[in-house]
Amino acid sequence: MGRDTNRRQRAVRLTAEALVLVQRRLVDDWQSTELDERLTWPVRAALLGVSTSTAKRILGRKGNDRAALIRALASLGLEWRDEYCEPLPTSIAALVPNVAQAEPPGSTDVTSPAEQSLRRPRKLVVGVVLASAALTIMGLLTFRPPVPDLPYEERPQVKALAVTRAAYHRAEYESARNLVKNAYRLAFDNTDPNTMSEAIRVEGEILAAQGDLEGATARYETALTFRTQFEETWARASLLIALAMAEQKLARYEDARSHLEAAYQDMIEVGDPGGIAEAARELGSFAARQGDLERARAYFDAASHAIRDRPDEAMHTDIRARRAMLLSDEGDHEAALKVLEECLNEWTKRAHPRWRATTLRQIGTVQWAAGQRAAARTSMNDALTAFESVGDRLGAQECKAWLAGHAPLVSRRTPPQ
Repeated sequence: MGRDTNRRQRAVRLTAEALVLVQRRLVDDWQSTELDERLTWPVRAALLGVSTSTAKRILGRKGNDRAALIRALASLGLEWRDEYCEPLPTSIAALVPNVAQAEPPGSTDVTSPAEQSLRRPRKLVVGVVLASAALTIMGLLTFRPPVPDLPYEERPQVKALAVTRAAYHRAEYESARNLVKNAYRLAFDNTDPNTMSEAIRVEGEILAAQGDLEGATARYETALTFRTQFEETWARASLLIALAMAEQKLARYEDARSHLEAAYQDMIEVGDPGGIAEAARELGSFAARQGDLERARAYFDAASHAIRDRPDEAMHTDIRARRAMLLSDEGDHEAALKVLEECLNEWTKRAHPRWRATTLRQIGTVQWAAGQRAAARTSMNDALTAFESVGDRLGAQECKAWLAGHAPLVSRRTPPQ
């Protein structure tokens, strides 16, 4: 017990300012190698000179021994300063579901520069090119004359972005992509990096809806560069959630989990109930995907608790539907279908066609598990139609893939002699 207690007391993390410095140096060091691969967690770990698990804890500000932080900064060529670290707040650990298990601390052995170069990546991707461009743009903004300030809602770039979002929610994606470019240009002309970042994020959301997940993740990573540079914690956390959702669909599960956990902690730090609920909800679904139903329920409980004072929040309905899928995983398909039908009715009343399509897809999945094969295919076809009606190509693609893999069996009849 004494040893564990002392370990917790020694736990420190990078300050927000130090994290920005480390992230910037990581990108600089990676680009200077002129190698060509994504900046994955193993790559980050190699540059930091630590294990992958330790790198995740350092960059996720989860808490490490002080020595691990000192070694990591030294690996990046940064001189250590005591003000770079702070004690890990106990409030963060207290809000993580009890069933969550601590990540192993991992090795903090120092690797030589030669060893690090052998472990460095071999491919350069669009995400970092865009991130580099974002840093250049931010430098240009620094030297531009200030634009006379206007009330937020009257700023031309803000109005343009609102029009873009409206087109996106109407599923008018091609129009939205043209509009978002105009919003970005206006934001640049008005020296507004906040709206520039939001425009890049919205473009990512448009690409995701159109099925271009690689393009979406590249935009999210670029927007993250702005948010990290300008220390926008809430916006950064929200972007991490969007990025993680795309990464899950691309089967980049470790990156997705790490980004969701970082987003959850950031939302707790800024005290945003909706953000906490959104991050916890996605962490619950991630745990369910991994088969850890107890952990999934704990996160869903945390999500519901965060927005308990908002009974009309639509997210409650989505969380109920995700809980229903856990019932189905445990074999109680009848109870799951009952809840999902209630959720479907709720989405219909709220006039949310995209969420209605999502619930129809969930119903089809449960019906198939319950042996209701014909009903399942009908529900999935209805979901496909609903996704197509709102222009959600990704949702439609997923339904088509399911239907292709669950086609009705063709009876084999003996040909007449």
